[in-house]
Amino acid sequence: INCPVYGAASRSLNLVVRPMIGYFTSLAERWYHLRWWCGALTLFTFALLWALMLLAPPPPWLIATAFVVAGPLVALSWGILCMCVWFHPTHGLLISGRLFNRLPMLLRQFLRGYFALFLAIWFLFGTIGWVVFCVAGAWA
Repeated sequence: INCPVYGAASRSLNLVVRPMIGYFTSLAERWYHLRWWCGALTLFTFALLWALMLLAPPPPWLIATAFVVAGPLVALSWGILCMCVWFHPTHGLLISGRLFNRLPMLLRQFLRGYFALFLAIWFLFGTIGWVVFCVAGAWA
């Protein structure tokens, strides 16, 4: 997208976003058959955390460990599910969805870029940021 208003800023962002969309599309194509397993893993993790909270008084170390492990597990499994549903080359809603293809081309490109950036931030925060925040919170 070469935007006349933003000029070079849009070109540099385009150099970052387009490869991400291609990368997510190739991963979605490879992992599309695992999407429901990823959704089930996310639900199972939430159910396990809920069951842990129902224990009489769970030890604090168990709660802390469970949340440190559950964060990246949920982030990865839910992120892979979203990536497969959004970016698969033939089944992806942001690639070949009927409603999505009725939108103007510029809006479709913007939405694909937005969702690609969102997924990148989701994976980074969910895996690295979550653990850093949990450990930093434990030290405080």
